[in-house]
Amino acid sequence: MLGCVRTFQPVHGYEVRRELISWNADQWANINYGSIYHALNQLTKEGFLEVAGTEQAAGKPARTVYQLTRVGEEEFFRLLREAAWTPAPPVVPFAVVITFIDELEPDEAVRILKHSAQWCRSTAENLHASAAAYEVSDVPSDGKPWMVPELLELNAGQLAALADWTERLSARYERGEVPARRRT
Repeated sequence: MLGCVRTFQPVHGYEVRRELISWNADQWANINYGSIYHALNQLTKEGFLEVAGTEQAAGKPARTVYQLTRVGEEEFFRLLREAAWTPAPPVVPFAVVITFIDELEPDEAVRILKHSAQWCRSTAENLHASAAAYEVSDVPSDGKPWMVPELLELNAGQLAALADWTERLSARYERGEVPARRRT
């Protein structure tokens, strides 16, 4: 959020939301589009953003315009460097399913695994298509950053790898190569 405000400041919440949607940020970042205004308000309360004024277009309500504070600028670079120098493996919510999948009957586990692999593959293909269709601009100020298709491709690659892994696990289930379930 700080990075988006920093890129377009002064900027109002609707512009931040529109930009993040155009970047497909929900595909590669922990972004919930419905919480953008709350995040802007919270970052303002914490002193990272400040209200730079309001804008009002004809026939539309006034919009609060934000910009980074000096502390917000420092926090942006601190978070950027922290994430860059201490990479972490991606969080895979599906790991919770795998942790407890042996609580299900094997045939249901296989159906779930096959469905999950298919979903991952389909989503990866859609991300590849989105990356290919994304038009990167030579003008940095127009909101079409070069990294968006790269991040879509990264996410697509991760999903394709998860699909491959899930298909292998499904095949092991079908061959009876996984331990029997443990019930207490």
